[in-house]
Amino acid sequence: AKHFIANYPFVGEDDDRYNEQYYQLQQQKDAAVLFSKYSENTLKVGLPPTSLTTEESTEYSKIMSDIGTYRDEMFVKFVIGVEPIENFDKFVDQINKFNVKRAIEIQQAALDRYNAR
Repeated sequence: AKHFIANYPFVGEDDDRYNEQYYQLQQQKDAAVLFSKYSENTLKVGLPPTSLTTEESTEYSKIMSDIGTYRDEMFVKFVIGVEPIENFDKFVDQINKFNVKRAIEIQQAALDRYNAR
């Protein structure tokens, strides 16, 4: 893709000449192609810019703050092997106990309002 959205501060466009110099290993080049493929898909399937009400925002932030902290802690544990991957279902159960379904409902309501405009 000539233009892309970066996950870091960046203004400009993608230039193959730059990438040829920057990515010297074949694995880096392959990863860049793969990332580009999936980042383009994000534009097709990602949420549009929805807005939450004040009440929704407060509730959603509380739910996602708890989930985010737990998710980040467990991600590291799974990656370094402190937590066996066999416990992944327990991880999912705990995420559900944090009321992730309510967070999804809040986002769905915001999306419904967006689509109804």
